Amino acid sequence: MNAPVFNRKTLASFIGAALASAALVITPITVDLAGDDGIVKVSSAYAAKGGNGGGNGGGNGGGNGGGNGGGNGGGNGGGNGGGNGGGNGGGNGGGNGGGNGGGNAGAAGAAGASAANNGGGNGKANGKGLGNNHGAIASALGALNAAHANENALQNAAPNSRVGRVAAYRDAVLATQSAVEAAAIADQANQDAQAAAATAQATADQAAADAATAQATADQAAADAATAQAAADQAQADADAAQAAADAAPGDAALAQAAADAQAAADQAQADADAAAAAVATAQADADAAAAAAATAQAEADAAQAEADAALAEATAAQDAAFAAAEAEAQALADAANKEVNDTVKMAVNDLLDVESATPVDYGY
Repeated sequence: MNAPVFNRKTLASFIGAALASAALVITPITVDLAGDDGIVKVSSAYAAKGGNGGGNGGGNGGGNGGGNGGGNGGGNGGGNGGGNGGGNGGGNGGGNGGGNGGGNAGAAGAAGASAANNGGGNGKANGKGLGNNHGAIASALGALNAAHANENALQNAAPNSRVGRVAAYRDAVLATQSAVEAAAIADQANQDAQAAAATAQATADQAAADAATAQATADQAAADAATAQAAADQAQADADAAQAAADAAPGDAALAQAAADAQAAADQAQADADAAAAAVATAQADADAAAAAAATAQAEADAAQAEADAALAEATAAQDAAFAAAEAEAQALADAANKEVNDTVKMAVNDLLDVESATPVDYGY
């Protein structure tokens, strides 16, 4: 059988008939151009087969709001809105967002159309931290985002590159930590040295006082010995006089006895003087020993003071080095950031580098 041949006029008639037949089976579609909400709506008996409406609303200021609308079944769309606001570092954030979406859709077959209104959202947030918003953190860090570099990159970066400057900052932080620790150790050593010097000087002072007392005792013993010797000399003179009187009267027993008694007293006085002289020697020996001990103690005190002076100088230098390291650290951060950096950004960079800045202590040197 030969295929039918259509000319232009016959083809037009065929298409018109087909369209007329289709019009008899297509469910009417109603278009509302002036709904209550001012939105164009399309309804159809087949709307349940397909229709989607979406509304979106967003608010800024740390908060985001979104509205979504969808048409399902009877061609109705529901809007959802959510708002979020976040802030860290002691900040509080709140966000509110609302969205409404409604849609009616009609379709022939599987086709559908929908329209939904737009929702509006408002959000507010207050916070001093960078929050968990990676975009905000990256923006605040600026050039310091180079701190995300891995260890190999940090170690091998060119000194004047961003990564190299961040690496220099990390080294400066570690140097400050070491300097602050060294200053603390030096301060403790200085305190110990000063205490030792004070103790040594106190010991030397006591030794000097003891030596002075011993010398005073020796001096008193010498004075007592001199007095005893003078008494012995006088007693001997008296004995000599008594003996002379006895010699002048050979038969006088009383004079002879007086001479004998005087000589005995002179002998005792001399013995006492000799004992006093011996006590002087002992006392002076004690005084000399005390003086030697005092000299030794003073020498030790002088050595301790020299150590204390050196410890003070070291502690002063260590304190100055700690403050200088902290200044170098701040300069390294400024060089790496190439802009003013607040404490929050500094903390974020330190977290990325896994370091912690140390604060030098003014020990009053």
